[in-house]
Amino acid sequence: MSAVAGSPDLTLTVMGSGFVNGNHNVSSVVWHVNGSDTFLATTFVSGTELTAVIPATLLANPVVANVLVETGDPMGSAPLSRTNAIDFTVTAP
Repeated sequence: MSAVAGSPDLTLTVMGSGFVNGNHNVSSVVWHVNGSDTFLATTFVSGTELTAVIPATLLANPVVANVLVETGDPMGSAPLSRTNAIDFTVTAP
């Protein structure tokens, strides 16, 4: 899981299990760098597959990001859970 710094938007496919897409329970792909989370535009494909767009702005400079899935209610009525993170490396050109 890597890209070269300066790459255009990239679509990432995430495989797993238990992904949801309901009114009060949603799975979202998260880009985590230096203690800061960016929720990526996530498309629910199925209970085992999500796609997410990593925008070019996040790929502009070399970095190692953690990519994970957060599932829960963004309104707070269901607890949030997070998957284990996978490293995504943006390398120097």
